[in-house]
Amino acid sequence: MTFDQLERAVEFLLEHHSKFSVEMDLLKEVQKEAQKQQWEAQKQQWEAHERHDAEIADLREVQRQQAENIAAMGAEMREYFDKLIVANEVTRDLANRIGELALSTSQRVTRLEQKLSDSGT
Repeated sequence: MTFDQLERAVEFLLEHHSKFSVEMDLLKEVQKEAQKQQWEAQKQQWEAHERHDAEIADLREVQRQQAENIAAMGAEMREYFDKLIVANEVTRDLANRIGELALSTSQRVTRLEQKLSDSGT
């Protein structure tokens, strides 16, 4: 191999090494950018996950409050039903007593009318 050939081979190797080095630097930059984008995407996913966790916690709290409200309404309705039952029983008893008083009054009036008619004859 002549000196010129050796020199061209060295230049070729240096040029190839230089291109390879530039391409490696570009590849490293692309890889860094891809990693940066991946980290950003993971960060956004994590933030979305945290927001969803908070929303789920809020929904669970709303559900718990609704369950408490429904239970309270059920207890209140049971109390009102019990009062309606008592009021119905009292009303039925009152109606029976009124019927008995009406019958008793009617019997008294009938006896009085008979006494009056007996004493008038």
